[in-house]
This record gives sequence, structure tokens and C-alpha cells, in this order.
Amino acid sequence: MPTASFFAIEVVNGKIYVIGGTLGNPVNLDSDYSNKVEIYDPASDSWTVGSNASIQRGVGASANLNGKIYYFGGLNKTSEGLGTVEEYNTITNTWSTKTGIPTPVHAAGAVTNNGKIYLFDGGYSSNTYNKVQVYDPATDTWSSKRSAPTSRDTVSAINYQDKINVIGGYSNPALDTVEIYNPTNDTWETSASLNTGRWGFGSVVLNDSIYVFGGSTKTVEKLSIVPEPTSTPTATSEPPPTVTPSPTPGQQSGDRAILTIIMNTDLEKEYDLSMSEVQAFLNWYDSASGSARYGIDKHGNNKGPFTKRTEYVVHDKILSFEVSEYTLTK
Repeated sequence: MPTASFFAIEVVNGKIYVIGGTLGNPVNLDSDYSNKVEIYDPASDSWTVGSNASIQRGVGASANLNGKIYYFGGLNKTSEGLGTVEEYNTITNTWSTKTGIPTPVHAAGAVTNNGKIYLFDGGYSSNTYNKVQVYDPATDTWSSKRSAPTSRDTVSAINYQDKINVIGGYSNPALDTVEIYNPTNDTWETSASLNTGRWGFGSVVLNDSIYVFGGSTKTVEKLSIVPEPTSTPTATSEPPPTVTPSPTPGQQSGDRAILTIIMNTDLEKEYDLSMSEVQAFLNWYDSASGSARYGIDKHGNNKGPFTKRTEYVVHDKILSFEVSEYTLTK
């Protein structure tokens, strides 16, 4: 690491961006702070430097969306709770200032969900909050959601199957609390507690489990999550018969494909398209500078009194996709 600790960190397009941080003890306001952007490339095991942020700060929160990194709050020599919000464009290597946080905080948890960034809890001076503040990058506006059951800072927020796990944190002493927020209906529920209270730690989801590392303790813990079922298996005694597709209204005969898109929520979307439509989708997906969303004509699945139905998929929500080609004859 070239510079700081207690920084913000995000992964974008295979590179790791380390932003800001403290140059000494983060609880000592006389410490120096960084506004550097340092970029690690795992492929070459090397560091490069991006454009500096506008202010020096540490213990901020961050999230990334559509190739841009958003850096929220933090603290420095002037304040123990900053409301500053900056957007870093990783493609153009430029910063811009956005609408400030309604309630300034340091050491909040931040996570992206459905195109918005949720900021959980956080602290100001010796106070801790249980606020949920939501930033919409598309409109540069803030809204508030139902407060968390517990006030704390230095938490970790992890998105899993469209629910957000808010883990641990500090509220004198370190907490073992795990609470789950559902953005769909703005509700909270309590999950299994950590074995050891901790704050200032790292966490990650892997294979339907949440792992937490270190922080105010050196231990590592694993929470296994039972994934929500996506479908009910159907028992069959023999393989299903092969069916030759026949045209439906709105379909063209010729070379076609079933495009199956698997979202990062494990939701599967299936479209019956011409090969030219499939190729247009592939061209959009492979274009790093393309639109964040893509419209797909639903064709024969046009239920209702509509002239056309178009479903939009978001680039950074796609986990994988499959193209199954076939030829349709009249």
C-alpha cells in the first residue's frame, strides 16, 4: 500500500481503487488525511495514481455504480462528520461534487441496490445514528427510509438476494448485532448474531455465505445463508419429448435463439429473439462505453392491450447469459 489506512475501496472493471484515508490514528483529529486515488492492477501487481479528490478525509463510505465511485462523508481535522459527497468517474479520471448527505456521518455502511445507494448508520463526534439515507445518482437527490433498530458506526453493509445485511459496528462496546433491511418493503428483521462483537472489519459474500474478517478482533467468522428458492423442481420419469418450435404471431422464421439472462439476484429472464437481436444485445454488453441499460422487445409475450412491450436490463446487474440457437421454419 503506498499511502493510507481507513480508506474507501471499490472494484471497477478488474482494478481496485483505494481512495482517501488517514495517515495516522483515525480517532485522533490531529492526524493527517489523504485525498489520493491509488489504483491497484492485480494483472500486473502494480500501482498507479488517479486524480485527487477535492478534500482530504478518512473513514468515509463508498459504493460504485456504472463505472463511477461515490465517496460519502468521513472525517478530517475540520469535522468528525462530513456531509461531502463526491463522484469519481473511473473512465475520465475526474471528480465532481454532488448533493451533500442530509445528516453528515463518518464510518457509515454503504451498498448499491436497484440503482440507488443506501447509507446505513454512522457517527458524528461521539454520537452514533441508526438512520437509513438513500442517494439516487440519476437525480442527485436524497431520501430517508425506516430507521434501523440499532444505532452504531463502523458497520459493514452487504447486499445478498436484494436484502441488505447490516453487520456489527461500534456503540460502546463493539456489537455482534446483525440486522437485515428489505428495500422492497422498507422493513427490518433480526438475523443470527456474530460470535464476537467487532467494528472496522471487512466482509464479503461467497457461495451463499457471509465472511467477516478482523476489525477490532483478529477472528474470522462465516454465516451460512439458505438461498431463497427460485423455482419448485418437477420430478419426471423420462426425458421430455423434443418439440420443434413453430412460429407465433410476431415471430420471424429463420435463425433464432433463446437468450437466457441470469441476474446477480439469481433471477432468470428468457427471451425468444432473432439472431440479429441477439447480436445487438451482445454488442451492447461488450461495449464498455455503452448505455447502462438495454431494452429487449418481448415479442410474443406481449400480454395485454399494448402495441409493444420492452423490458430493460441493467449492465452491472447481469451475472451471466446463455444463447441457445435454433432454426424456425414456417
